[in-house]
Amino acid sequence: MIGNTRNRELTLLRTHLKYLSKCKYILWRLGWTRPEIWVALKSSNVKIALRRGTHDAHIAREVFAEGQYNFANLKKRAESVRCIIDVGANVGYSIVYFAMNFPLADIYAYEPIPEHLEQIRKHIEENGLANRVHISPCAAGAESRQSWMFLDGAGSCLLDNKNDNAQEIRVVDWYQTLPGGEIELIKMDIEGAEVELLRDSRFLRLADRTNMIALEWHAAANVSQPREWCIARLQESGFAVEEGCVQYEIAGTLVGTKKQTVIRN
Repeated sequence: MIGNTRNRELTLLRTHLKYLSKCKYILWRLGWTRPEIWVALKSSNVKIALRRGTHDAHIAREVFAEGQYNFANLKKRAESVRCIIDVGANVGYSIVYFAMNFPLADIYAYEPIPEHLEQIRKHIEENGLANRVHISPCAAGAESRQSWMFLDGAGSCLLDNKNDNAQEIRVVDWYQTLPGGEIELIKMDIEGAEVELLRDSRFLRLADRTNMIALEWHAAANVSQPREWCIARLQESGFAVEEGCVQYEIAGTLVGTKKQTVIRN
């Protein structure tokens, strides 16, 4: 979701860039460079691409400056993290962040929008992540089907019916594509489609082998109180739930941490 504090966005993101990249970024925001630039983060050798006229800077701010996925307890055992699922990878900033902080993890990413997939592939190539990132070029659902997506950058969402502003995409049965074994983190940001995945009975089994879930709820979800519904679903699946650092009126993040081992018949 897009906030309206653009000056704050500029200040926060640039403080996390290396000096030359900070200068380049400021010139880019002023319109004095080419539309797409690459900048380097202070904390590592990682580089990210930013495109003018998109939501890239906003999303990068959330991930790299505001710490949307900065989970201290997970970072303490970074060397033991082996599997991360990224549902709704957008242009790949979350992939880069996870790869940077969890150097031994394999990352399984789902993203259906061709323009986003192109940026993801650029980030993978630029940062040498090809052997660790596994991309599924599709949307995640509770069943396989063809669907339509309204394209609006960070606010793109699945539609029930085709319209003139929608792009046809492929939806896969998410549960049939997941890797086996323990999952350290599931990150889910899919603009309302989270309810479809959480409502499926298979989510309970998946929760049993998942240690943490970072989920963004959305008012676009097909439930009357999406935030409360998502909290209740995570809690009944064995997670202790806290509010994440990114909150808006019609969307927000929830962080679920496994509180106990749940045995199901």
